[in-house]
Amino acid sequence: MGYDCYVRTAAGLEYNDPKCYFRRSIFSGRPLAEALIALDMGYDPAAYGLESPDFPDSDEYGVTYEEWQDENGDWQDGYKGERAAEYEQAAQAALSWHGVADIPGIPVHKVCTSNDGWHVTKLECQAALGIYRERIAAGAEHPAAFRDDFIPFLEVAAQHDGFEVH
Repeated sequence: MGYDCYVRTAAGLEYNDPKCYFRRSIFSGRPLAEALIALDMGYDPAAYGLESPDFPDSDEYGVTYEEWQDENGDWQDGYKGERAAEYEQAAQAALSWHGVADIPGIPVHKVCTSNDGWHVTKLECQAALGIYRERIAAGAEHPAAFRDDFIPFLEVAAQHDGFEVH
């Protein structure tokens, strides 16, 4: 169990390019979040009295999650029902929620609370990278929790539509 992160591209999530994938174990999410906060690259919405929004209730929308094989025999999955598109839009709004508009960077609940598909947006990635570069240029040390893969991954995500945490 852990946090598998994939860059969001125009074609969807990128699964095949190693630069577009980033992973941390379940025990490494919190240190990553703490390092983001320490460099001002991220923030904890709870510190501002905010809670991330609840996921929409699929029963309220009358949708069910289903898996099926398409005509090519490939497995597909998603929500089915008359209001499936509306449900997906509400779910994306919850997963993309930023919290405090005037605080740049990544809301850290997205990288350490669950692997439910949080969307770290392009703007969040770009802001975090800009802050990282400023802090490093000012003499801050590269956090051990970032290892050697997080910043290159973030650079790719910032050029696309951010990334998702699964």
